[in-house]
Amino acid sequence: MRAKRTVQGVSPLAIVLAVPAVALAAIGVRASAESGEATRRPAAVPSKAPTAPPFPPVGRPPVPGNWEIVARYTFDRGLDTGQVPDDSGHGHTLQVASRNGGRIVAATQGAGLAVRYPRPCRPRPVVRSAGPDCPRAVLQARSSDDLNPGTRPFSWGAMVQLPATATSPGENILQKGLRAPMGQFKLQVDGVAGYPSCVITETRTESFHEAFGQVTIADGGWHRVDCVRTRDRLAIFVDGYVNDIRLIPVDLRVSNSMPLRIGGKGVWRGNDQFNGAVDNVYVAVAQTPVGAPGTGAPTGP
Repeated sequence: MRAKRTVQGVSPLAIVLAVPAVALAAIGVRASAESGEATRRPAAVPSKAPTAPPFPPVGRPPVPGNWEIVARYTFDRGLDTGQVPDDSGHGHTLQVASRNGGRIVAATQGAGLAVRYPRPCRPRPVVRSAGPDCPRAVLQARSSDDLNPGTRPFSWGAMVQLPATATSPGENILQKGLRAPMGQFKLQVDGVAGYPSCVITETRTESFHEAFGQVTIADGGWHRVDCVRTRDRLAIFVDGYVNDIRLIPVDLRVSNSMPLRIGGKGVWRGNDQFNGAVDNVYVAVAQTPVGAPGTGAPTGP
């Protein structure tokens, strides 16, 4: 695991606001020992585990603000019925969708429960997203207006557990929409090294933006991963550390009619099946327009 560099006494929100464009554009090359493949990754952004204000509890955005939790799932009830309730109170009930015998089962996480997805399928030869006979399963909730942030600041994230033996070329943890032609937001973990990333794709132009985690989460332990879109930045937090920040257009809009999905982009072949466990999944949206006072989110440099 690569070491985290820290800046003493700096809150995560201040880092999101202050990192200059030059730092955002810095790119490093990391070689994957498992695959021998060189992967382009952004240089790590100096950051510190937050101390003031205290880092919010799981299931909430990692930066302060006037956020509304529009979907939240603790998975402590409902999986045995095939319908997992939305603990935010907004009624975005999750339903199980599966194919080829794919099952989602309960797993222990702390004092409560999490959900575990099918184990990796290794057809011969190994191909992206596994072959046509591999078990596939996702949890999904119908689209609604409050799950479409538009141009407002928003945040999404989860607690994630993934063994080193369960990585693959692509695994989607949480998403709404597809890259083309409708736009999306997504949390994923890609490659055999198990580095997470946050993705947003603009609905109108299909412009693609990605913030990269700088540490692996595929070590069998539980990790918190949060994605935050502010007015003109996309940031990824791993276990409370800002890992990467990317500049994005201030008018970037994310809105689509696709379901909110956890564990993959569907149950068809090439679904980027997630092969680990998740808990405390959430989506939060700022309740005032971008740039208006009171959001608690950046309005630009």
